[in-house]
Amino acid sequence: MKVTEITTVVTSKLDKILKQEEALVKTRDKKLRVINLIASLQQEEEKLRIPRERLELDKYKALGHGDESGGGNDVDGEDDDGDDLDW
Repeated sequence: MKVTEITTVVTSKLDKILKQEEALVKTRDKKLRVINLIASLQQEEEKLRIPRERLELDKYKALGHGDESGGGNDVDGEDDDGDDLDW
């Protein structure tokens, strides 16, 4: 005859709650890391925005699209001969 022993493990409600709390804390920590990373990336992007715009402006000027006097105010795209008549 073979004797088999059955062991029943009873997990208390407190143990279950503590395990769930631990899992929630880990999840919260991961979320906080991601939020901080996103904020850091946004700050870096903002720091790079102005130099990028300056570079684009320099490129625009280098290609001859702008002049030192801030010209380019000709709205109709035609040579400005002093009159505003379109004929």
